[in-house]
Amino acid sequence: LVQLRGQLFDTIAPGGMLAVPLGEEALRREMGDALDMASVNAPDLCVVSGPAAELDRLATTLAGKGIEAARVPIDIAAHSRMLEPILKRFGDFLRGLRLSPPKLPIISNRTGKPLTDRQATDPEYWVYHLRGTVMFADGIAHLAETPNRVFLEGGPGKALSSLAQANGVPAGQVLSSLRHPDQALADDLYFFGVFARLWALGVPVDWAPVWGEGQRHRKRTQRDQRRAP
Repeated sequence: LVQLRGQLFDTIAPGGMLAVPLGEEALRREMGDALDMASVNAPDLCVVSGPAAELDRLATTLAGKGIEAARVPIDIAAHSRMLEPILKRFGDFLRGLRLSPPKLPIISNRTGKPLTDRQATDPEYWVYHLRGTVMFADGIAHLAETPNRVFLEGGPGKALSSLAQANGVPAGQVLSSLRHPDQALADDLYFFGVFARLWALGVPVDWAPVWGEGQRHRKRTQRDQRRAP
């Protein structure tokens, strides 16, 4: 399915995406009828998608109002009406797959709520998932309703971590599983730091695969030394 998605993307007309530091309602008043809301990432950060010329027009209009938008480095108008020519083939392929309910909780990009078994096994849900608006901010808001929840980003960099913080999640509760490519730090040292932070935040860590047969020794502090016989 992922391979087909990439192949179908190669068949659509070139377009693009524009990240705008505005809330959804304010941005909809500016974007006009030729663009689509690709994602709502934070209360004051959205992404619009569509033809490059329309994105340039919007960027120019916003710049005139002191709002600096940034093009997303992609030449595909993802989550927009420009994908409609490929949706039937994508759906036909999905209907030939065995779709199963999730065994782990998943937050739906479409609703910002837990993915239901019915949604997960409905091909039309995944067709719209390709075309519709990503409600990232709603998903983070739902997860953040649980106090002291720890957010761990899977993959390199801190793009999603930054978005989680933009939605009000405290920085101390947001971690990245892999270092940023620009970080001059050994991977194993970074991993141990992440494990330690997870443990300190109360997340159970299975240390056996981490340490293996290695012996650990707790460093004695001056207080320990004073207490020693």
